Formats: sequence, C-alpha cells, structure tokens
Amino acid sequence: MAAEPIDFMALEPLLLDRLRATLPAHVHVLAARDLAGLTEGTQLTPAVHVLYRDYRPGRVPASGWEELDQLWLTVIAVRNVSTLATNEAVRADAGPLMGAVIGALGGWRPDLRGYKPLSLDGAPAAGYRAGFGYFPLGWRAPMRVRAACTGEP
Repeated sequence: MAAEPIDFMALEPLLLDRLRATLPAHVHVLAARDLAGLTEGTQLTPAVHVLYRDYRPGRVPASGWEELDQLWLTVIAVRNVSTLATNEAVRADAGPLMGAVIGALGGWRPDLRGYKPLSLDGAPAAGYRAGFGYFPLGWRAPMRVRAACTGEP
C-alpha cells in the first residue's frame, strides 16, 4: 500500500495560530504571502513574520520512516527612530518581543502527526535600516514521515 501523501507546509498555519494566540494583540503576525509587495513604507510594526527556510534530512530507519528537521524563521520587525545612530532603541523594543516568541514556540509541540517539539536553531544576522530592525529567530521542527517507497511494488 502506498504511503499517504503529507502536506510539507502544514506547520505554517499552526505556527501562525500559536503566535497569534500567545503574543500581545498589537503584534502583527504575518505569513510569507504577506511579504508580496511589502516595502518599509508599508511594513507593519511590531510584527513577526513566519517563513519556511529549508529542511535537513536525517536518517532513514529500516522501518520505512524518514526523519528530518524543517527549518523555519520568525523575523521580528520593529521600528524606533529615537536612536538611529546606535539602534539602541530598536534593540530595546525587539528584546521583549523576541523573548515572547521564544516563550511561545520554544519546546512547543505542534498538534500535527509526526512532529516533535520545536527548538531554537541558527538564524541570519539582524538587520537595521532607517529606524527599522529585523531580528530573525531560527527554529528546528523535527518531523518523521513515512517514506514514499517501502520496497513494495
């Protein structure tokens, strides 16, 4: 019998829902589709963008299951022009929101078959521009899926 196909992006709406349910109401939680046409002039702040990044293959046990890690980013976007030269105010605004995102997703286990709890992973460097600060947090989402070919015809 063929393996049931999986939705490899099924975690995205769960990440969005989890953040919307746990972060303060004034924080905009946005998906990758919300980036289309976005400029700094239209960037909502404070915001958390949820983006699929990549995956890392794991091992393939003899049982026909594959283990892999999906890699996701949450990018915190804040704006504060009071200390443009040092970006100190932007970092001060970002810090508590970064902590809240870590609190919402760190160790959280999605209600999705095959997933294990999320953990922090590497992320690109923070970026600053015209009073905006962008602070990525990387997430590793271990998952286990049934291999497509189990040796049966």
